[in-house]
Amino acid sequence: MLQYYQDDDQTRWRRKGNTPPGERILTSPHDTDARLSKKRGSEWVGYKAHLTETCDDDTPNLITHVETTLVTTADSVVVDPIHADLKRKHCLPGQHLVDNGYG
Repeated sequence: MLQYYQDDDQTRWRRKGNTPPGERILTSPHDTDARLSKKRGSEWVGYKAHLTETCDDDTPNLITHVETTLVTTADSVVVDPIHADLKRKHCLPGQHLVDNGYG
């Protein structure tokens, strides 16, 4: 994976061994907010999409919220903003199930 950095007005290739923390590494010269992420054997450059959906047995499953964040944003950080938005839309669930990344 190539990594880039800004030097004045130039975007330059970063050589091996010259890497800052992940949130500061430019992984695409075309999208300077995109970052590299690795999770459960998958690797990608871009963002995270957090989906909230209904899962009642007697109704269809519907996506009620989508939250897009920088890939370096911890999953646990988005729970409160998601709940606030669901509350604003009068869509708060009776029970909110999340995976262990959101705990």
